[in-house]
Amino acid sequence: MDFIGQVTRHLVSTAGWQGLQQYTVVFPMHRAGLFMKEQLKELMQVEHLTTPVIVPLFCTLEELVDELCAPYLLPDDEIHSVCSLYHIFCEKTGSNLPLDVFYGWGRQLLTDFSNADRSDVDAMQLFSNSAAARELEETHLDEDTLIRLRELVKGTTDGMQDSYEDSIRKTLTDLWASLPAIYEAFGASQREQGIAYSGARLKYVVENFEDKILPQLQGRRFAFVGFNYLLGKERALMKRMQEAGIATFYWDHRTDFYTNRNAYKYTKENVEVFGQALPEEGEEGLRKVKMIATATENAQAQYVYDWLEEHAGASGRIGVVIADEAMLEPVIYALPERLSGKVNITKGYPLRNTKVFSFIVSYLSNPAHDKRDGETYADVLQRLIREVTAKMEKEYNPDEQNWQQSLIQESYYQASVVINRFCMLIEDGTLAEVTQFATLRNLLRRHLETVLLPFHGDPITQVQVIGVLETRLLDFDHLLVLNVEEGVIPKTPVDNSFIPFYLRKYYHMPTGGESAEVYAYNFFRLLHRAKDCTLLFCNATEGDNKKGMSRFLMQMLTSGEYDVERMQLTESCDVATSEVLPAIEGVTPLYKQEKKKLSPSAINAYIACPMRFYLQEVLQLSAAEEGKIVMPQNDLGTLIHGAIEKAYTIMNNGKSNDITVSPDRVQAFLANEQDIHEALMQGFANANAAYRRRHDNADDFYKPEEHKAETLVARTNLRNVLQTDMLTSRHGLKIIAMEKWQEFPLTLTIDGQDYTVVIGGYVDRLDETNGLVRVIDYKTGNYKDEKLVARTLESLFAESSDKTYILQTLLYCKAVLHNGLSGDKPITSGLWFTGKKDCDTRLTIQNAPFNDYKQVQEEFEALLEDKVREILTATSFPKCAEDKCKSYCPFLLLCGRKVREF
Repeated sequence: MDFIGQVTRHLVSTAGWQGLQQYTVVFPMHRAGLFMKEQLKELMQVEHLTTPVIVPLFCTLEELVDELCAPYLLPDDEIHSVCSLYHIFCEKTGSNLPLDVFYGWGRQLLTDFSNADRSDVDAMQLFSNSAAARELEETHLDEDTLIRLRELVKGTTDGMQDSYEDSIRKTLTDLWASLPAIYEAFGASQREQGIAYSGARLKYVVENFEDKILPQLQGRRFAFVGFNYLLGKERALMKRMQEAGIATFYWDHRTDFYTNRNAYKYTKENVEVFGQALPEEGEEGLRKVKMIATATENAQAQYVYDWLEEHAGASGRIGVVIADEAMLEPVIYALPERLSGKVNITKGYPLRNTKVFSFIVSYLSNPAHDKRDGETYADVLQRLIREVTAKMEKEYNPDEQNWQQSLIQESYYQASVVINRFCMLIEDGTLAEVTQFATLRNLLRRHLETVLLPFHGDPITQVQVIGVLETRLLDFDHLLVLNVEEGVIPKTPVDNSFIPFYLRKYYHMPTGGESAEVYAYNFFRLLHRAKDCTLLFCNATEGDNKKGMSRFLMQMLTSGEYDVERMQLTESCDVATSEVLPAIEGVTPLYKQEKKKLSPSAINAYIACPMRFYLQEVLQLSAAEEGKIVMPQNDLGTLIHGAIEKAYTIMNNGKSNDITVSPDRVQAFLANEQDIHEALMQGFANANAAYRRRHDNADDFYKPEEHKAETLVARTNLRNVLQTDMLTSRHGLKIIAMEKWQEFPLTLTIDGQDYTVVIGGYVDRLDETNGLVRVIDYKTGNYKDEKLVARTLESLFAESSDKTYILQTLLYCKAVLHNGLSGDKPITSGLWFTGKKDCDTRLTIQNAPFNDYKQVQEEFEALLEDKVREILTATSFPKCAEDKCKSYCPFLLLCGRKVREF
């Protein structure tokens, strides 16, 4: 039986149906109350109860505190609190730090103040110790502090430039010295207004419980259900209510769990302090789980489709748990069409990922929208609200009932609420410091970046798409958990507190350690009652996208409490025949055949695996592509390349070469959704054209509505390239050509005769900046520093070489030089990983920056001639070494190899 079901039955058996009306059930989250109501309905039907029943009140601990504190102190919203705190900060420190820069500091100070009030500490002593601790440290800013400051001022106009560091250091020192005074003055100011932040309200309730709070609670009883980690004042409130005889406690606790000994650490402490109303659970938890490693996060999203198709008809609750909020949209696009309307989504969606956020930032970035004669900044925001409303009316279609339309409606509504609140604060003088358009833009953007759009639906629906925190107290029969990766589960804590770590540890305040233990509890509790569970994680091992299984999975593999089935998710590697190919020997050398052309990719294929070269380039074999849900990497690359090329032709009135890049044009393009859409549609057209060249099919194979996850990836890559170009263009940037064919002849003497082979391919981009002509090769795979480095030129041609990208760009350099496109300017090359923001494309060859092809020309071309001669004269094409075999090779099965288990 699930936990809420157990609590419901126990509560009814002890209180009786008529006694339920006296109860208030307090949960860590709202959703649990809806599940308990459903359990009460089912129990009434089982017992054939026909008389009316008044169900308990359901609330969260925060709501309970608000209710108890309401006669004395009311909540204050964050924007007003930060602005009020800013005035006190300036008064106590004498600082003139801009409000938009302070905003991040203010939010963190509110968190620190609230945590201090929620904990069993003397807050004034704590902040005095914090100030003293900082005085003992070195006068310069240590690296940890710098990291924290960069995070707190991220997104502001000034940022953390070196020239800004001295003033920031002084301001921060003044802040630390004034922490006790700021804390005391801020609390007094709020109390005078009859308001308080959350921690202060809880502290007030605890400190005034006997005199002011307890008399309100006569005739009421409380049941606290499913809590885990408790701060000092939270525990104190519960203890006072227990001592008053009005509180009962239900903990979802296990005594027989050893995989992670910290998972149930806090519930064990709670049971010892408060007791446990539920009898000890005797049933055994989940034993058998399936762990699946994937090469990409996108593959995880697409796997949701297959998993739901398999489980949609099963009985019981079905849960798809998303640990990484960035995966929400790809997962939603991957949901089976036949489950439309039958899936409930409960996950906060960041407003910063919506169109309205981009529109607002773009609007406020345009100086033309600044104050006009006779206007205030409140008038500017009212104009913005009218623009936002007009834009929503164009995009929102009330006749369509789907999550996309709900997202449009909710995002525009929430944005309008925030803008209206800013108008009110400007009009009442709270935001009197907003005297510049840039300050208004930064302040509004920083707050909008913190807003989450709640997806709320029917939690009783069989299929739930849900976040990790939203699973608290809930149980599922069939469970799929995505992104069970280190740094995601448990989430890597971000420590921006103004209170030093060791002081927080000493005073038993929240630190990153508690965060990991809370994640362990949520994760392993969730697995306990499931009938079957599948856990996905990405095992990419390259560059910024380096991933790995969570420590929790490693613990499961070694604990002995779980029977784990391990799998690797890859794309189909099926080929046309099922026979294993024998070794290829005695082949007529290519120079005696009709082979007169070689592409850079063909040369790289030979270096990586001679057999693959023979199958792919000579026999012209290719892998079957039937039924692929995920777009293959090569076609995704075609989509992205096509979108980038189209973007520049749109910006330059159809012109595709000799383009002078202008920052203003790029910025205007990025602010125009219609232009971005047109570029993406051209990318799909190019991908379909590439697919048709490989198949006898006139219809479009890739449709944007069926590949929305790939559309999102392409959009991100396009933005990364254009935003980087916008910065580069300030120093002069000219695109000479895009997607241009470049070739050169190579003549070799073999057996006393001259043979000429043409080597060539399409150069993604040829541009000029800072006096250099650059051959740019776009790469849509994972970034890795090593891919930009070749210690020797010989390594490019080695059998085990993983420098195929560099070799390809040098071949293009030779072609461009041969065709005279670089003029008398130095020619260089670079790899642009479009999925990485601010990607550094520069290569390092022979331990030096690569700035001129002529520096390596003689040695490189001699090595190239040797390798091409080897290819043309080869009479056998062996398989590559087993440990060099790539899992994405289309000929794995044909040559008798299988994907290795992780």
